[in-house]
Amino acid sequence: MSATERLEALRSALQLEQREEEQRWRTLRSEQSRAERVERGVAVDNLDPIEEYWGLGGRLMLTLSRDDGHAISNAFSRGSLVELRPLREDSPVVLATIARRRSFELTLAFERPPPENMSHGRSFIELAPNSVTYRRAIANLDAVGHMESGTDRRRR
Repeated sequence: MSATERLEALRSALQLEQREEEQRWRTLRSEQSRAERVERGVAVDNLDPIEEYWGLGGRLMLTLSRDDGHAISNAFSRGSLVELRPLREDSPVVLATIARRRSFELTLAFERPPPENMSHGRSFIELAPNSVTYRRAIANLDAVGHMESGTDRRRR
Protein backbone atom coordinates (compact mmCIF):
# COMPACT_ATOMS: atom_id res chain seq x y z
CA MET A 1 0.00 0.00 0.00
CA SER A 2 1.45 3.38 -1.00
CA ALA A 3 1.74 6.33 1.36
CA THR A 4 -1.07 8.07 -0.51
CA GLU A 5 -3.33 5.04 -0.13
CA ARG A 6 -2.54 4.81 3.60
CA LEU A 7 -3.32 8.51 4.07
CA GLU A 8 -6.62 8.09 2.20
CA ALA A 9 -7.49 5.05 4.36
CA LEU A 10 -6.79 7.12 7.50
CA ARG A 11 -8.93 9.95 6.14
CA SER A 12 -11.81 7.55 5.49
CA ALA A 13 -11.47 6.06 8.98
CA LEU A 14 -11.57 9.52 10.57
CA GLN A 15 -14.66 10.47 8.59
CA LEU A 16 -16.36 7.22 9.60
CA GLU A 17 -15.47 7.80 13.26
CA GLN A 18 -16.88 11.33 13.09
CA ARG A 19 -20.17 10.11 11.57
CA GLU A 20 -20.43 7.40 14.24
CA GLU A 21 -19.86 9.93 17.04
CA GLU A 22 -22.54 12.23 15.65
CA GLN A 23 -24.95 9.27 15.37
CA ARG A 24 -24.19 8.27 18.97
CA TRP A 25 -25.15 11.78 20.14
CA ARG A 26 -28.37 11.77 18.09
CA THR A 27 -29.30 8.37 19.54
CA LEU A 28 -28.54 9.51 23.09
CA ARG A 29 -30.74 12.57 22.68
CA SER A 30 -33.62 10.65 21.15
CA GLU A 31 -33.58 7.78 23.66
CA GLN A 32 -32.96 9.66 26.90
CA SER A 33 -34.89 12.45 28.53
CA ARG A 34 -33.25 15.70 29.50
CA ALA A 35 -33.23 14.58 33.14
CA GLU A 36 -31.49 11.31 32.20
CA ARG A 37 -28.81 13.19 30.25
CA VAL A 38 -28.26 15.45 33.28
CA GLU A 39 -27.99 12.34 35.47
CA ARG A 40 -25.39 10.83 33.10
CA GLY A 41 -23.33 14.01 33.28
CA VAL A 42 -23.59 15.00 29.60
CA ALA A 43 -25.97 17.88 30.34
CA VAL A 44 -26.38 20.51 33.06
CA ASP A 45 -29.69 22.03 34.02
CA ASN A 46 -30.59 25.23 35.88
CA LEU A 47 -27.53 27.35 35.21
CA ASP A 48 -27.84 31.03 36.11
CA PRO A 49 -25.94 33.74 34.23
CA ILE A 50 -23.63 35.64 36.57
CA GLU A 51 -21.26 37.56 34.30
CA GLU A 52 -21.02 38.63 30.68
CA TYR A 53 -17.99 40.33 29.11
CA TRP A 54 -15.96 40.59 25.92
CA GLY A 55 -12.88 38.37 25.84
CA LEU A 56 -9.84 38.02 23.65
CA GLY A 57 -10.53 38.02 19.94
CA GLY A 58 -13.78 39.90 20.47
CA ARG A 59 -15.64 36.85 21.71
CA LEU A 60 -18.59 37.26 24.04
CA MET A 61 -17.92 35.40 27.29
CA LEU A 62 -20.81 34.25 29.47
CA THR A 63 -20.27 32.75 32.90
CA LEU A 64 -23.04 30.46 34.16
CA SER A 65 -23.30 29.19 37.72
CA ARG A 66 -25.05 26.31 39.43
CA ASP A 67 -26.22 27.00 42.97
CA ASP A 68 -28.02 23.75 43.81
CA GLY A 69 -25.00 22.18 45.55
CA HIS A 70 -24.26 19.71 42.73
CA ALA A 71 -20.89 20.13 41.04
CA ILE A 72 -20.77 20.23 37.26
CA SER A 73 -19.67 16.96 35.68
CA ASN A 74 -15.99 16.62 34.76
CA ALA A 75 -17.14 15.77 31.23
CA PHE A 76 -17.52 19.54 30.78
CA SER A 77 -13.90 20.51 30.29
CA ARG A 78 -12.08 23.47 28.79
CA GLY A 79 -12.33 23.35 25.00
CA SER A 80 -15.48 21.20 24.90
CA LEU A 81 -18.23 22.27 22.53
CA VAL A 82 -21.65 22.71 24.13
CA GLU A 83 -25.18 23.56 23.08
CA LEU A 84 -26.90 26.23 25.17
CA ARG A 85 -30.61 26.95 25.42
CA PRO A 86 -32.62 29.08 27.85
CA LEU A 87 -35.17 27.28 30.01
CA ARG A 88 -37.82 29.98 30.00
CA GLU A 89 -38.67 30.01 26.31
CA ASP A 90 -38.39 28.07 23.08
CA SER A 91 -35.17 29.58 21.72
CA PRO A 92 -32.75 28.32 19.13
CA VAL A 93 -29.80 26.25 20.24
CA VAL A 94 -26.56 28.22 20.39
CA LEU A 95 -23.11 26.63 20.19
CA ALA A 96 -20.31 27.75 22.49
CA THR A 97 -16.92 26.54 23.67
CA ILE A 98 -16.05 26.10 27.34
CA ALA A 99 -13.33 28.64 28.09
CA ARG A 100 -13.11 28.06 31.85
CA ARG A 101 -14.49 25.45 34.21
CA ARG A 102 -14.87 25.49 37.96
CA SER A 103 -16.81 23.12 40.20
CA PHE A 104 -20.02 25.15 40.01
CA GLU A 105 -19.30 27.51 37.10
CA LEU A 106 -18.70 27.39 33.38
CA THR A 107 -17.51 30.28 31.24
CA LEU A 108 -18.58 29.93 27.63
CA ALA A 109 -17.02 31.64 24.62
CA PHE A 110 -19.21 32.43 21.61
CA GLU A 111 -17.93 32.83 18.06
CA ARG A 112 -20.88 35.11 17.30
CA PRO A 113 -22.93 36.99 19.89
CA PRO A 114 -25.92 34.86 20.93
CA PRO A 115 -29.46 36.22 21.09
CA GLU A 116 -30.05 38.70 23.92
CA ASN A 117 -32.17 36.26 25.94
CA MET A 118 -29.23 33.86 26.40
CA SER A 119 -27.88 35.91 29.28
CA HIS A 120 -31.23 36.32 31.06
CA GLY A 121 -32.74 33.57 33.17
CA ARG A 122 -31.72 29.96 33.67
CA SER A 123 -30.16 27.84 30.96
CA PHE A 124 -29.64 24.23 30.00
CA ILE A 125 -26.43 23.08 28.32
CA GLU A 126 -25.28 19.78 26.98
CA LEU A 127 -22.17 18.47 25.37
CA ALA A 128 -22.15 18.50 21.58
CA PRO A 129 -20.17 16.39 19.15
CA ASN A 130 -17.01 18.31 18.41
CA SER A 131 -15.91 18.29 14.79
CA VAL A 132 -12.84 20.48 15.43
CA THR A 133 -10.60 17.51 16.29
CA TYR A 134 -11.65 15.69 13.14
CA ARG A 135 -11.17 18.75 10.93
CA ARG A 136 -7.68 19.28 12.35
CA ALA A 137 -6.71 15.63 11.91
CA ILE A 138 -7.90 15.60 8.29
CA ALA A 139 -6.09 18.90 7.61
CA ASN A 140 -2.90 17.36 9.00
CA LEU A 141 -3.33 14.28 6.80
CA ASP A 142 -3.79 16.57 3.80
CA ALA A 143 -0.61 18.47 4.74
CA VAL A 144 1.33 15.22 5.00
CA GLY A 145 -0.07 14.14 1.63
CA HIS A 146 1.35 17.29 0.04
CA MET A 147 4.89 16.62 1.27
CA GLU A 148 6.28 15.78 -2.14
CA SER A 149 9.99 16.51 -2.15
CA GLY A 150 13.20 16.66 -0.16
CA THR A 151 13.11 16.45 3.62
CA ASP A 152 9.32 16.66 3.66
CA ARG A 153 8.98 13.59 1.45
CA ARG A 154 11.39 11.61 3.64
CA ARG A 155 9.47 12.70 6.72
CA ARG A 156 6.22 11.49 5.12
